[in-house]
Amino acid sequence: MVLLAVLVLGGTDDTIIAKYQAYLFFIITLYLFTKSLSSSNIVINSNRIKSMLPVGLFIVLQLFSFFYTLSFTLTIRFITFWLLFFAMLIIVINRRFSHNLISCIKWISVVLAISIILSSIMKEDFVSVFSFWLLNKERVILDIYYGQYSGLVGDRAFAAIAMCTGLFAHIADLFANKQNARSILLRIGCMLLLIIAMMLTGKRIALIMLLFPLLLTFMFFMNRKHRKRAILISVIVAVFVFLATQYMPESKILIERLMLSSDYSSVNGRLELWNAALNMFFENPILGQGLGSYNVYNYNQGTGQLQFAHNQYLQFLPEVGIVGSVVLVAIFIASLRTTLLALKEAKTSPDSQNKYIAVFSFMTQISIFTYGLTGYPFYNLQQFYLYILTISFSIAVLGTNDSHTVIGRRGVLK
Repeated sequence: MVLLAVLVLGGTDDTIIAKYQAYLFFIITLYLFTKSLSSSNIVINSNRIKSMLPVGLFIVLQLFSFFYTLSFTLTIRFITFWLLFFAMLIIVINRRFSHNLISCIKWISVVLAISIILSSIMKEDFVSVFSFWLLNKERVILDIYYGQYSGLVGDRAFAAIAMCTGLFAHIADLFANKQNARSILLRIGCMLLLIIAMMLTGKRIALIMLLFPLLLTFMFFMNRKHRKRAILISVIVAVFVFLATQYMPESKILIERLMLSSDYSSVNGRLELWNAALNMFFENPILGQGLGSYNVYNYNQGTGQLQFAHNQYLQFLPEVGIVGSVVLVAIFIASLRTTLLALKEAKTSPDSQNKYIAVFSFMTQISIFTYGLTGYPFYNLQQFYLYILTISFSIAVLGTNDSHTVIGRRGVLK
């Protein structure tokens, strides 16, 4: 599987950054898989099975699409993403590893936020000073020209997701762990940096990606004490954001683009993409025309551009048809169910580690689902991998308390 993924590059385009990041993600997965085989048993419990079955079925359906897909190469490329998903469901990721990885995300996101803020201050000088670290200098220069910033991330969409993910890690920490005054101030300071950096990316959907998961967590999973703390922090953040927009003009880009979102000329381009997706769907509504084939269809019979639909759900529909879409819904429901069960387990558990992991996984998953309304996270390896990890984290919280079958070096145990 990994060899096949590397052969077809695994990225979403032919840029250097896509190729290298694809190699990195597949190497990490291979390492985790090998470690699971060598150092511990592979645990197949009911939660894993419920997640694995629809993913496996979706892969089988897409393998059959080789006979009629509009783009054999793209279909193979995106099937490897789902093979990666299936492999990650088998891999045993324990709670300690999950906790440490989320902690790394928490602090790496702060470093990336600082780089985004620096790029807004230094402008073109940022590219010359940090050229060694930038894998996509042309894209960063173009973003800076339009007053939108991605820093060392090199891509505005992923920069916005990285900022939201970092915020979720800090919020989960505040929610799960006891904090003294100094720790709370540090968390708030880091969150303010992340919010300013998110605004500088200019991604309009980022605001919904941040607020919607927070609202759901606030409504259903926070007790009275946590709600009071959340309200206080929200007021502080709101005041800081207002002051930032007054004294840091670059941070207004998100608000300005939100105002443009109601303009017809801004929406019209996406309406054309969505119309092309619907036309493609009606040509073969049952089975679709192959995973990843929308780009080719849109180029030949749509807008004349090799472009994603900017709505992954509308893009999935014509590519995998009604049958594949039903299976995808089953995958989404199964993964969300696993995460909700992890939250329920964490809510009654005295272990703060469980709460930290479960709250982070829930908010990140909801955020990625939300981004799918205007973006295509499941067609981007970095973003899809983050989604896969959240499910693995949730399974780690649930542990092996339910009935399970263990497949390991000693054979099959029941």
